[in-house]
Amino acid sequence: MNTALFAKNLKEKKEKLCNSYFNGNGYKNFQQNLAGFYDEYFIKSFESISSFKTPFAVAALGGYGRQEQAPFSDIDILFIFKDKKKSDSLVKEILYPLWDNKFNLGYSIRTVSECIEEAKSELFNLTSMLDSRFICGFSPIYIDFVENFRKYLSLYPKKLTENILQSSTERHARYGDSEYLLEPDIKNGKGGLRDYHSIRWAGKINFNLQSLKDFQYHGYLSESEFPEFIKSIDFIANVRNLLHIMNKKKSDKLYFDYQSKIALKMGFVEEKGRNPVENFLGKLHSKMNFLNQISLMIQNEVGRPKKLGIKRVYKKKTRIKGLDINNSLIGFKNSGEILKEPSLLIKIFKESGRKKVDLNAESKRLVSEFGHLVDDKFRQNKENIADFEKILSFPYMHNHPLDAMFDCGMLGFLIPEFKEIMDRIQYNDYHIYPVGRHSIRSVQYVQRLASGESRAGKSQLYQSVYSEIKPKKILLWAVLLHDIGKGVSGESHADSGAEIAKKILSRFEIKKSHIDTISFLIKNHLYMVKTATRRDVNDEETIAACALKIKSVMRLKMLFFLTLADSMATGPKTWSEWTENLISSLFLKTLLYLEHGSLSGARAINFFEKKSNELIKLLEKYSNKPEKIISLMPAGYIFELTNSEIIIHANLYMEMLQSEKPFAFKVEKKKKSGLRRVFICAKDKPGFFSSVAGVFTINNMNIMDARAFGWKNSMALSIFTVSAPLDTVYEELVWEKTENDIENVLLGKINIEKAVKKKNYGFKNIFHTTDKIKTDNKGSGFYSIMEVHTNDYPGLLFDLTSVLFQCKTDIRKAKIATNVTKVIDVFYLRSFNGQKLSDENIEVLKNKVLKKLSEIKEDL
Repeated sequence: MNTALFAKNLKEKKEKLCNSYFNGNGYKNFQQNLAGFYDEYFIKSFESISSFKTPFAVAALGGYGRQEQAPFSDIDILFIFKDKKKSDSLVKEILYPLWDNKFNLGYSIRTVSECIEEAKSELFNLTSMLDSRFICGFSPIYIDFVENFRKYLSLYPKKLTENILQSSTERHARYGDSEYLLEPDIKNGKGGLRDYHSIRWAGKINFNLQSLKDFQYHGYLSESEFPEFIKSIDFIANVRNLLHIMNKKKSDKLYFDYQSKIALKMGFVEEKGRNPVENFLGKLHSKMNFLNQISLMIQNEVGRPKKLGIKRVYKKKTRIKGLDINNSLIGFKNSGEILKEPSLLIKIFKESGRKKVDLNAESKRLVSEFGHLVDDKFRQNKENIADFEKILSFPYMHNHPLDAMFDCGMLGFLIPEFKEIMDRIQYNDYHIYPVGRHSIRSVQYVQRLASGESRAGKSQLYQSVYSEIKPKKILLWAVLLHDIGKGVSGESHADSGAEIAKKILSRFEIKKSHIDTISFLIKNHLYMVKTATRRDVNDEETIAACALKIKSVMRLKMLFFLTLADSMATGPKTWSEWTENLISSLFLKTLLYLEHGSLSGARAINFFEKKSNELIKLLEKYSNKPEKIISLMPAGYIFELTNSEIIIHANLYMEMLQSEKPFAFKVEKKKKSGLRRVFICAKDKPGFFSSVAGVFTINNMNIMDARAFGWKNSMALSIFTVSAPLDTVYEELVWEKTENDIENVLLGKINIEKAVKKKNYGFKNIFHTTDKIKTDNKGSGFYSIMEVHTNDYPGLLFDLTSVLFQCKTDIRKAKIATNVTKVIDVFYLRSFNGQKLSDENIEVLKNKVLKKLSEIKEDL
């Protein structure tokens, strides 16, 4: 059969074309050539069965119809018949050979009237037909279809356009801000190819768009925008083509695994201290952002979906001379107004936020064209500064004016240093936004936290603290500029950012005292989150060091808010209930320290006596000898833990005395929390921490924090904070198994080392961090502190604690700070005889841990 041979030849030609493309040849016309091969197949197939007497036409739809065929996308084909009675056998003869050769097909067999009905019934069918293209067959049938289809389009252009644009809005909600996300969906997300398709469809409906040049001809794109529009589409399409070929299937999500490979394939190299993949992602995000902005401008011009309701809509007006609001869009009355009054370049954004309207397309262009008017005189104008600070303070809203300033380039004109971070990519798996966009989102998170919109767990605390911050503009400047140092190469972006911010703020003639505070906040914007996640916030030495560093209550409140906004805007993988609790706890304890001083001397004695008496009264419910139990507890233990935590431990101790088990165990759960606290009482035994860590690992739970205490009678009391079990429906069974596993490990019935190794078998991590260990023998008067920076994997904590145990080191506290695949494990250590480690011993320990990590990575 001829069609079988044609299909085989098509497969060979496609493979050859894809290989050539993948090796760097034929980028320019790849999709058109691929569509041409498909056309050739259908034309030859039609000619080979020309004896078939029932007339029909063959039309390409969708991407195939646009001649933008991606390598493994469906071949969308439409067979149009006058009479479908004998169509099945014909279509089988044409399509079956393609299926036999593993081509993906989307096909339909319809009459002209059925085509129109299908277009009416479903938007997907309508948009596919908007891209239809005649391939072969009886052309009068296709012409009849086109005439009827256009007639239908002409009846409801406004409604059909609104449906397409509404679908675009819903798609963005599903797939997210892909032009910002570091694993973007390059077809369906914001700035993806589907945005281009949507405005193309709108153009087809509204002005019978025949080629992309028509966007310029009809005034939707300027002469300078059109070439960049084409380049953006081509760049994103090339990324998608390579992704398809690498996966050998339809793929639209640019996962981390493929980013480095595609960067090298597209010729990106290391430049300006950025590696190839960071430069590639920076350009991709720039192109997607441009495409998104063009899409929004054309949508606003063609017509946005309107929400219907009984509420009357009043026309918004502005009193700013030189500005006007029409069709819910704000704009300049004419370009001459800008030349007469350059301050309109900032006022239009302020008025946009005040009236909650977006800028029209022409005004966005004018901002870009007249940006050169933003000079030092403009920046030093007090009214312009006040307008910008007002923009920073606007509450979170859709189409925030700060986003519009970013997209139009106004933010870069106002702060030239900001251009260096606009599309700056940090290649890791937890910063989900480019630096510039992250900075803007951080400012917006300040307002969301202040208003309670963030839905964070401690909204009342945040609202109360924000109300006390004065002046708020200091905080907002610091949040906007906190990552400005990432635009230059250097060891510490916080240090370089503080110096760059001084120059920026001096240019605006900001008060020196304000500049000093903003510079301090930027330089220390990572201090609180690092301290909270890497040090014991229950240790008064930690709190004292924090208070000594920050000194001022107002600076503490500002730094607290900057820390929250920065962490939340970084992405969901770095912000959790646990992180929130740690940062808030550090803030509140440091605030108390700054306001009332340290807990020492007579005040400490009074506190200890009062708390001991409270505990005795509480324990009377459970024991007839509460004083004896309290006498077993060291003073530091009573100082550090809450009354409720101590009572739980005391009950576990009494339970253990009455049973024959080697330990007692209690799980504390809170509603709507993804964390669990596990209280354990056991006989003090070296290696206990490591064994428990291993048990949590084999039961799929991550340790977030651990505290270990010793009573005077050699009992070990621990509190582990862990992630909730994966199966919360049968959670009780999971905890029952966990408790049994701990007992069996302690009794020697389970080889925990083998069980953990089995758990991490086959684990793969594409991000590789250089192992680094920091030691601190001065940060605590009682413990030696060790920080281990490495890649995370199942069983890491068990491996680390095993090495520490083998080196005769006792773990008293542990903090686990995990950023997805990177981890910083912090241990508070003492020797088995209860002493701090010597500097010499801690150096030996450091080298042994590094050696162990190296061996483990080789095994993985």
